[in-house]
Amino acid sequence: MKKWTVLLLAAVAAAGLLAGCQGSQQAGGGGLFGSKKLTVGVNASLPPLSFEENGEATGFDVEYVRELASRMGMEAKIETVDWQGKAQALGEGKVELLIGGLTASQGGDLLLTKPYRSGSQVIMTTDYSGITRKKDLAGKRLGLCVGSAGEGALGADEAASQIGELMQYSDSAAALAGLREGRVDAVLVDGDTARYLAKEEPGYLILPEEFSGEQYVIALKSGNDKLLGQVEAAMDEMEADGFTGTLIAKWFPGAPAESEEAK
Repeated sequence: MKKWTVLLLAAVAAAGLLAGCQGSQQAGGGGLFGSKKLTVGVNASLPPLSFEENGEATGFDVEYVRELASRMGMEAKIETVDWQGKAQALGEGKVELLIGGLTASQGGDLLLTKPYRSGSQVIMTTDYSGITRKKDLAGKRLGLCVGSAGEGALGADEAASQIGELMQYSDSAAALAGLREGRVDAVLVDGDTARYLAKEEPGYLILPEEFSGEQYVIALKSGNDKLLGQVEAAMDEMEADGFTGTLIAKWFPGAPAESEEAK
């Protein structure tokens, strides 16, 4: 009799432990395979939004999603993603969110959040190129990143037809290397990235004419509406208590302290 009582108590304890484990996973709001980690894919060649420093991912977007995950009761796991294959990474479940200079026009069939930050595409060149206005791009070699917001912005601008040669690169870092090494005369890049690099490295010029205004969003796999709701609730909270404005002031000195422009 005692033996059966012990076995019954053991079974009840095991069932309670299992229920506790399941409850712990659910409390975190999900994550890959029910974990409390939120796996986020970033474009690591887009300073100051997301880049690597001393082997660690950092930047505005990285800090933003770390705080976002924390407010959802999870921990962000940052993964560098090949930006040309970003939709595939989401579709295959390698990441749950994508962030990194992603605009609504690039979203395709992905599920997109509300904007969290505004920006623009600009022309960056060297201070000795002789290019000071868009019209000076006539007959010149222009570099840009395949699949970037700049690609769409260029196609909608009348200056595109005057460009001598369009050179496509796998990412912004490669395009900027092409400019440094003289393989292109100018590059079309994210405005925040251009201003950051111009400050860090002398000898660059940013044209005063912007190609387009844009709003950055976070992407999720289509159909993941529950996670979208959790993400946007955390975004609203971060905006309301001033976290987003403080982070903008840190990474983009001189920018508006509040991100109302992204709404």
